[in-house]
Amino acid sequence: MGSHKEGWNACVDYEIGMYAHKNKIAWLNGPFPSGTNDKDVFRSKMKAAIEEKQLERGNSFCVIADDGYVDRELLSVLSLRNELDPPEIAYYKDCALSRHETFNGMTKTYRILKANFRQDRGWNPDYKFPRHQAVVEAICVTLQYELDFGIKTLFDPYP
Repeated sequence: MGSHKEGWNACVDYEIGMYAHKNKIAWLNGPFPSGTNDKDVFRSKMKAAIEEKQLERGNSFCVIADDGYVDRELLSVLSLRNELDPPEIAYYKDCALSRHETFNGMTKTYRILKANFRQDRGWNPDYKFPRHQAVVEAICVTLQYELDFGIKTLFDPYP
């Protein structure tokens, strides 16, 4: 399966979670074949991890997600934008999602992610793309260091 964004060439997806209150990566999950639905990716590991965190914190833990995650089954662990949110909450959710999109944009500045990893799958029967995963993890670690040292910044949710 390929991505329409890349001329139907084979691609992989990653799920990156960011903290809403600080410039830190909360999780990195992947790779997944590009045709995998965002909700299926989230269900694969993160839903159970968030439910566990909710038990630890007395159900006071949710993940802010965009509209691609709308699903009745996920409403217990996700906080989605909706028209009933007070203006302050709606603004906070918008800022959190903007920060996440800013980070996603930063990862795309590394041109190696556009390179074909033709030899990555052939020897690996699980199709886990280990070389591509190593590159993505290295990019995320590099960006995290840049955020930690103030070299780069994300959109600040508290102007």
